Amino acid sequence: MFGLLRLRQLYSSFPKGHTSLYDLGRRASLRSFATGADTRYASILQSVAEKDKSSDKTLQDMTDLSSTLSESPHLSTLLLDPSASRHVKASILSDIAAKAGFQPSSQRFLQAVAENGRANELPGIIAAYRALLGGDAGVGSATVISAVPLSKWQLASVEKNYISQIVKQGVELELVNKVDPAIMGGVQIQVGDKFVDLSVRKEFLKVKELLQGAV
Repeated sequence: MFGLLRLRQLYSSFPKGHTSLYDLGRRASLRSFATGADTRYASILQSVAEKDKSSDKTLQDMTDLSSTLSESPHLSTLLLDPSASRHVKASILSDIAAKAGFQPSSQRFLQAVAENGRANELPGIIAAYRALLGGDAGVGSATVISAVPLSKWQLASVEKNYISQIVKQGVELELVNKVDPAIMGGVQIQVGDKFVDLSVRKEFLKVKELLQGAV
């Protein structure tokens, strides 16, 4: 099986022009929660995998890609960057999938996701797909929205200090980090129908309202 280390090596070997998009990604305005679109695309992938009788291999492909995205900030930021064209994102995903030995149906799916302008939603799509295959109440997903991409350590801290307080004990969560610079700082957390707003923007609007009321 194509290892995760090799996947990361493949990305690190890309021309430096790709990684220079990091700062642009920090300014990206992406406000998509892990909801409808993620589930629709995950359902499509599930149907294709079942038709090809390749559910296990497809799950492995998506799991490997998910790990690569979470451990490769430059790649994640590029996919989040609205100024990067769909063609560029499709080309990079196609290159990674082909060299990693992903099965043809996984490669075609990733190509379609990128060409439809949904590359930024891949973490949520993969989490939704894994939840569909998991089929049990002990697996779920949580979306953490931040102004800039969070590190693994920062996500772990959010999970420990906040998410663990709003989910049942024993529930395994797939954490999805999405970027929305408009929140200014802090985080917003979406777990199912529960939403927690710990953003700087929320506090800013409170102060603004108080000041306007004092005039």
